[in-house]
Amino acid sequence: MKFDSSVARITIVRTDDQANTMPSVIYRKGKKKEKKGSPGLRVLEKMARRLVTAENIGTENYLEHHKASNRKKRDGWIRDLPKNVTRAQTKTIKKLRG
Repeated sequence: MKFDSSVARITIVRTDDQANTMPSVIYRKGKKKEKKGSPGLRVLEKMARRLVTAENIGTENYLEHHKASNRKKRDGWIRDLPKNVTRAQTKTIKKLRG
């Protein structure tokens, strides 16, 4: 539910058979999180995080192809090196773009 910004909390007070009151909070306004870091550097940090994530995905992809090449042939990793690197680079670029 969305309420006006002036609403801090909604509490319903219920009574039982012995006339005891029990409050139950239905809505409580959340605290605003304070953003850390300089506003000008947030964009740079986001770009750096995105780059490292993409590189990580590309590296993992290369290792999968490297292991597969070794399973197929003796010294297969060296034979398939250009193909495996190209595949990993393609995957990295795709991750960076979108």
